[in-house]
Amino acid sequence: MASGVSGTSKCEKAHIHAAPAYKKSSGHHCAVFGCENNQRNRKISLSTVCEDDNTTWESCRCGVFRLHRFPSATKNDELRRQWIIAINRKNYEPNKSV
Repeated sequence: MASGVSGTSKCEKAHIHAAPAYKKSSGHHCAVFGCENNQRNRKISLSTVCEDDNTTWESCRCGVFRLHRFPSATKNDELRRQWIIAINRKNYEPNKSV
């Protein structure tokens, strides 16, 4: 069910801000500036209902956002460097929770 905007479904758009924002979160979180997605929001989102499919996000065909770790500096330094460039944050060095 694409909405015509960069292939993003209505589910994905509605879901992006479905979970409440927290000042501080433990666990994994998104490294993109301004993004509030984190492990806690993902867990909350999985139990909310997708309006397009009338089912929980956990079993929804639209899916929920995923968090991926940065590539290891020792195993794939070039790919890690590309990810850091893509994040576009000045003097950024990712830690274990991103």
